[in-house]
Amino acid sequence: TNPADTEAIAHLIGPIRETTENGYIYDVQSNPVSQFGAATPMKQHPHTDDPFQYSPPGIDLFHCIRNPPGGGGESVYVDGFAIAESLRAEEPSAFRLLTTVPLPFVRCHPGRVDFRTNALVIRLDKQDRVVDVRFFDRGVAPLDLPAELVEPMFAAQRAFIERMISPELQIEFLLAEGDAVILDNSRLMHGRHAFTATSGRHIRLAYIDREEFHARWRDLARRQGRLDHDVTLPH
Repeated sequence: TNPADTEAIAHLIGPIRETTENGYIYDVQSNPVSQFGAATPMKQHPHTDDPFQYSPPGIDLFHCIRNPPGGGGESVYVDGFAIAESLRAEEPSAFRLLTTVPLPFVRCHPGRVDFRTNALVIRLDKQDRVVDVRFFDRGVAPLDLPAELVEPMFAAQRAFIERMISPELQIEFLLAEGDAVILDNSRLMHGRHAFTATSGRHIRLAYIDREEFHARWRDLARRQGRLDHDVTLPH
């Protein structure tokens, strides 16, 4: 539960990625006034972090410093690949739109940052396998699409969100003090339940680039004599 341990845990995976918005390590706590939903006690629907960046963070590290039982704040996780495969099987038109038509994502705080990009919600490789999911409902900008695609794209987003918030696809648990959760931001969507503002809940967040993690994995596997070390991992 020592805040200094966040950096030590992160460095087991790779160098910490510093950002304008979150700095080197971001302390997720309830503040009386905030531009960020994470810094309030409000419920946060599952999402991937920073989809408005050209290259969003690869690995998220959440390190729990304080999280008293009974105050809410249970963490929620959803496999974005499971959402994508459900859409492929049950809503093929929505799947086709979300894999071929980019959405505009934006975060603009005048005088501080202006991030924006157009990106696919679901990205496929050449074998049509899902390799990347990015979505943050509060980060979607107004659609700039041909008129005939606007309503179908809203319908496709709704189909995605319905699965994203479905209890059938979610797991949830209360992080214990001292716990760390490490997740791939291109696949696992994360959120939380609302919590009591006075509970003192304190989670520290650090980002590590996926490329750094994969490079370290290959080097370690080689030194351990593993035969599968010479592999290009999915982007």
